[in-house]
Amino acid sequence: MYCSKRYFCPVPDCVTKSSKSTGFTDSEMKRHWSEKHEEFVLMYHCSQCNFSAKRKGNILRHFRTLHRYLPFSSGPQQWKVNKEYICPQHYTLNYALGKINPQ
Repeated sequence: MYCSKRYFCPVPDCVTKSSKSTGFTDSEMKRHWSEKHEEFVLMYHCSQCNFSAKRKGNILRHFRTLHRYLPFSSGPQQWKVNKEYICPQHYTLNYALGKINPQ
């Protein structure tokens, strides 16, 4: 049985559920970091209404649920201030992934 390494967010004020219980896989930690600890985030927008989301999959699900009779088209992507931003203090993603030693 293959067991992948789990990572825990080092940011003290971060209370994301997976961060404190089971940890993240490498890709989950990268996504977590970009969604919680970056001041700006790339948002996907629905071409039919004002809905926007950080993940393209959420736009697809939204579109299929609310605009299911229309052919899918995503609106423009835009960088926005991250409303869920939690300051990582002196921590970095590479530190969280164990790629650099603490200083």
